[in-house]
Amino acid sequence: MSNPCESHGIKHLSASSLNLFKNSPARWVLSYLFRIKDGPSPAMLRGKSAESAIEWALQNDITATDEVAEYAAQDFESHRPSRRSMDEALEAKYEAERAICQKCAVSGYEFIQGQDFGPLISSQDKLDFRIDGIDVPIIGYTDFTFENGITVDLKCVGKAQSRPKMDHAVQIAGYGIASNYQQALLYAYPRTKLNTDDFSARLFKISADTVEQQLGFAAHTAHAIRNVLALSLIHISEPTRQAEMSY
Repeated sequence: MSNPCESHGIKHLSASSLNLFKNSPARWVLSYLFRIKDGPSPAMLRGKSAESAIEWALQNDITATDEVAEYAAQDFESHRPSRRSMDEALEAKYEAERAICQKCAVSGYEFIQGQDFGPLISSQDKLDFRIDGIDVPIIGYTDFTFENGITVDLKCVGKAQSRPKMDHAVQIAGYGIASNYQQALLYAYPRTKLNTDDFSARLFKISADTVEQQLGFAAHTAHAIRNVLALSLIHISEPTRQAEMSY
């Protein structure tokens, strides 16, 4: 059988594509087969801009947190859609997410500054790994890798987390296979009056057992995607052959 992924123009998979298929196969089909993709949501911009602000602050040894917040806001504004294209409710959502983005950027940066991670040595490193029986690689990009041997993936959320979310754990499990660094999830969230003396962030280091477990989930989803693609080739090719024979 030909490579089902490449037959559909899919040259690689990613943790986000695996999670999308697991959570909504119909949306996955629209996005990856029909190329109908959603634009950047307010929540997506929140995470990307907070990450950009923290990266900038780490690279430039910024000490003033108000500068981190301002950088996050400017980055958010530079990527948001034009206000002319949205109604009042959506604009209000973007405004709220920008404020959360600034707070998460500050929370995450303060937390990292208080840890013994060492200097930032790289960011957005491309990693890839293979799953047995899957014809294309699984790729991903790390957030922050530090000198003392830890890679941190930032997640900006609205409230404190008691445990890593499964989708997030699946995302960095592959990084643990492709890299020798300790993998960790850092959840940053807005500071509240109840925890003003504490970091509004929590770090979860991912163990080898968790990596193996999450890779099992990733492999199951990847094979489900391959099966759907292979089945679609069977159903598409037969009418095509019949049409060709009619000419």
